[in-house]
Amino acid sequence: MSKQVSITVPHSYCISTKVHTCDFTALLAASHIFNIFRLSDILTKIYIADKNRTITDYNRIESRYTQWRQVITQDLKNYNIKLALDIHSFPDDTSSFGYFNNTKELPELVILDSYHENKKYLDEITSINLNNFLLQKNIRSKLLFGGDNDIMISARKNKTRCILLEFNESLDNSRLVYITHMLVKYFLDYLD
Repeated sequence: MSKQVSITVPHSYCISTKVHTCDFTALLAASHIFNIFRLSDILTKIYIADKNRTITDYNRIESRYTQWRQVITQDLKNYNIKLALDIHSFPDDTSSFGYFNNTKELPELVILDSYHENKKYLDEITSINLNNFLLQKNIRSKLLFGGDNDIMISARKNKTRCILLEFNESLDNSRLVYITHMLVKYFLDYLD
């Protein structure tokens, strides 16, 4: 059976471009990643939110039994999904993740690893290696540990590697394309 990738975009449903109740850049970033994987002949499925996070926050435990989450859970169980990417974006200010490496620049990408309950997960090593790879490619990436993302917890219960990626919403399209290409290059080269 061929390897597959799942991409979740739980906060992609926007109801306004003025009020920040969704991840403005997440869907575009996820679409780029999806298309690059597909061009590389990797079977990939993308799960785009059907409700705004003010109605239900799909990556929290309270949403585990929604139809949207149940489809993802069933696919994790029924298919050979080797990698689950949970895609988000953040406003271009320091309130989300602070500055990048003691500079006055904001990170372009933040990798969140919620391995805190059991440090035996493979994801911690994967996240550290991914961050180092991106830094070598001159991408301002920042690795943070912690969090309680239930999509990631569900994926790990199915022994699927899972990484949460947060894209800076100020990235222009050419920079976003470059970063998403480098992400997929890493996953194709290092996750066999």
